[in-house]
Amino acid sequence: MAQANSAASERNVFFGVMKNVAQLFLGQAMAGVLGLLFTILMARSLTPSEFGQVTLLYAWPRLMATLGSGRSWQVILHYGAAPLENGEKSPVQRAISFALGLDFFTLILATLVAVTGVVFFSQTVGVSASLLGMGIVASLLTIPATCLNSSTTGILRLFGRMGLVAKQEPYTAIIRLLLGLLVWQFSGGIVGFALAIGIATMSGQLYVILAAFRILKENYFTFSPAFHLVRLSQEMPQGVWRLMFSANLGYCLNAAVNPAVFMIVGRFFGPAAVAFFGLAETFLRAIAKLGRLLEESYYPDLARLDIRSSKPWSLVGRIELIALGASVLTILITCFAGSFIFALLGNNYLEALPLMQWMSPSLLFLMLGLPLEGLLYCAGKSISILWVQVISALSMFVFIAVFMSTPSFLTFGLGLSYSLAAMVKFLFYLAGIGTIFSSKEKIVPLHERQR
Repeated sequence: MAQANSAASERNVFFGVMKNVAQLFLGQAMAGVLGLLFTILMARSLTPSEFGQVTLLYAWPRLMATLGSGRSWQVILHYGAAPLENGEKSPVQRAISFALGLDFFTLILATLVAVTGVVFFSQTVGVSASLLGMGIVASLLTIPATCLNSSTTGILRLFGRMGLVAKQEPYTAIIRLLLGLLVWQFSGGIVGFALAIGIATMSGQLYVILAAFRILKENYFTFSPAFHLVRLSQEMPQGVWRLMFSANLGYCLNAAVNPAVFMIVGRFFGPAAVAFFGLAETFLRAIAKLGRLLEESYYPDLARLDIRSSKPWSLVGRIELIALGASVLTILITCFAGSFIFALLGNNYLEALPLMQWMSPSLLFLMLGLPLEGLLYCAGKSISILWVQVISALSMFVFIAVFMSTPSFLTFGLGLSYSLAAMVKFLFYLAGIGTIFSSKEKIVPLHERQR
């Protein structure tokens, strides 16, 4: 009877994850179609060089926004999910306040660094001097609300409101496309499309912030950022700073790779080459959304389960099978439907197609690696994940240095570097899982670690 109940419980968790994936997938599918229409509209309205200028305008602000948004949702889920399940309110409120406070601190820091970088270094990576003011505006539109998105999305995931999370991307895409149509109608050029991207991004992030505020109020919690983080951390289980340091640093290193590659390509090959890499990376990121949807869907349930039992391992095993099938399907899409998609952009952008096809194997390693990363975090191996991300980031630049001198670098070399770096990360994650599985009974969950 106990085994039957356990099996039923595992099935319920899995079906709940699949329901969340379905909600998110519908939203992402709509956002993907609208995003493709916006990209086509922008590509048809701008030359490759102008398209590259828009990409470069947001390379630095997006990097700072990504670094500033961090992984504060990890605190909410790892230190709040199990207590919420047990009806303990105080630990949940502490986790929420800590995460919000951390995001407010990084918001201020990231905005200052971004504006400073735009003022002093934008021309170094190929941004026109006449677009300096637009670079500052792009930073202010992108960074503040994005930095709060980590904790606010974590709040919605904690309370199982994936439907609200799923609406963010479509809302952003709708606003971006409508603004893009206005820019196209009135020949707004580079500045017009850059403003459309920034305003839409800010609007989508503000929607999530307001939704999180409302959900907290409905559940009798408060949207109260903690500004005395050290004092609050002393009331939380041991290791919260270790988790935040390693998770944020690893995430920052991982997230910094693509913007850094944008700037390297812009420095040595010009804005048009940035446009090709930007298009290929944008399409791959859109296709790879399914892997991110799986992560967003299963992570709250994974954080609630006891890592020492078989349930989380069984859940991740099923997710891995889905990720394998999805990754193979997405690679086939890039290989056989890529020419049709890029034909819509115009002949000037067809050079990006072989680059995307060489980058497409990274989808397999990305989707298979995400569930393993979640297990490692639940096992308290955030430092190990940090080292894996350091090695992966370094390997990307090593591969680029090796292939940069080849005549076909902007297709074969850059694409292969991208895929090989993803493979390195996956193999190290796989090795890490092997080391903890044999001794999983000895693991102490993060929320149980006492001072």
